[in-house]
Amino acid sequence: MKNPLVSIIIPCFNVTEFIEESVQSALNQDYSNIEIIIVDDGSTEDVHSVVKQFLTESVSFFKKENGGLASARNFGIDKSNGELILPLDSDDKIHETYVSKAVNIFTQRSEVSLVYSKAALFGAEKGEWKMGDYSFKHLLLDNMIFCSAIFKKEKFLNVGKYNEKFRFGREDWDLWLRYLDEESIVIKIPEELFFYRKHSGNSMSDQFSNALENNVNLFDLFYFNRKLYARHFDNPITQLHRNKELEIKYQKLQLKYLSLKKSFYERLKEKIKSFIK
Repeated sequence: MKNPLVSIIIPCFNVTEFIEESVQSALNQDYSNIEIIIVDDGSTEDVHSVVKQFLTESVSFFKKENGGLASARNFGIDKSNGELILPLDSDDKIHETYVSKAVNIFTQRSEVSLVYSKAALFGAEKGEWKMGDYSFKHLLLDNMIFCSAIFKKEKFLNVGKYNEKFRFGREDWDLWLRYLDEESIVIKIPEELFFYRKHSGNSMSDQFSNALENNVNLFDLFYFNRKLYARHFDNPITQLHRNKELEIKYQKLQLKYLSLKKSFYERLKEKIKSFIK
């Protein structure tokens, strides 16, 4: 992989007040071999009028019927020509060296599957976006890779793209579970090169974040990847029994502790009484 074309996919559903910053951060890259694909996922706002100033041979715009974030990303990737893919939500930004540093890693190490970086919050909240370090074992329990990681298009297509049934988020976590495995090489650049906007309104990826829908997402994540989870964890019934056994043991230990504590204070009181006498 030498001087690979990198396709930056920017899906958008309204939120047009931020997309210029997002596109500009992509254009500001110090790596020149990039294309930018903006996908309007059925917005009610006039996205084209906002982004038309950026459109060139290497910056294209498409409009499609609303299908959700996963659908918009898949659409953009299908239109792309790059060997490497970088999804970028329309209210987020990337540092000007993010692509070049990632490409340098892919170029030097052909076995690498995915590259991402440290991240920072901006907008309503500022500071480091603290996410745990990657391991596939930990990835089964929590997602520590943000959506704007850089990955190989060929492998992405081979694992079946984003699952468009995830209409309420978690689509990136689901992808990583299929795209990666225990042997995958994942590199985290130790610099803040991705910037995630926090604001009072809803970002494209946050718009379905209430508790009920999150629970549905987690169930779907488990269900669609149940064979993977079955290889690493007990079946749910066995796990429930073990949890119940641990709960009973904890209750017994708690009672024993309270009994010992009471006994200790009783003995202490007796000693104090005898000393006073």
